[in-house]
Amino acid sequence: MRHVVVLAVAGIGLAGCSSFSLPSMDLFTPAPPVITLQLDSRPEGATAATSAGASCRTPCALQVAATPALTVTYTLERYLPQSVTLQTGQHQGPPNSDGTAPIVTDFDQNPVFVELQPAISPKKMRKPPPKKHVARLRPPPPAAAAEAPPSSASASSQFPAPAPASR
Repeated sequence: MRHVVVLAVAGIGLAGCSSFSLPSMDLFTPAPPVITLQLDSRPEGATAATSAGASCRTPCALQVAATPALTVTYTLERYLPQSVTLQTGQHQGPPNSDGTAPIVTDFDQNPVFVELQPAISPKKMRKPPPKKHVARLRPPPPAAAAEAPPSSASASSQFPAPAPASR
C-alpha cells in the first residue's frame, strides 16, 4: 500500500511540473553592461534620441545598455536631422591595484559630438540691376563742321547748329 501512495504522490508531482512553465534560458545569460553615453552637439540644445528609447537635450549623458549597435538621432528646429550609429567594443581598462586590467565594454565613439547643418541655405546675393546706357550726343563729323559756317549762337551752344531748310 505504501508503494501505491508513493506512486500517486510522484504522479501528481510530475503532472504539476508539466503545467508549470520554466523561465526561459535567458536567466543564465548576464544582462548587458550599462554604459554612460556622453552626447553633445553644435548648436547646443538639440534633442538626442537613441534607438533604445532614451532621449535628452544636448549636452547630456544617458545610461544605456551595451547593445551591439545603437543609433542616436539629433534633431533641432531649423536644422537638418542627423543620425550616428554606434558599435560596442571591448578594450582593456586601466590596471587595478593587483596589476590585472579589466575588460571594459564601451561604444566605439564616446563622447558623441555632431555639428548640425542649417536647414535653409544662406541667402544668395542678389545681382545688381543692369546698368542703363545713356545715349550720348556725338559731335558732328569734321566734314560737316567745315561746310557750315559757324554762327555766333552755335559757337556758344553745345548742340550742333540745325541744318538750313531747303525750299
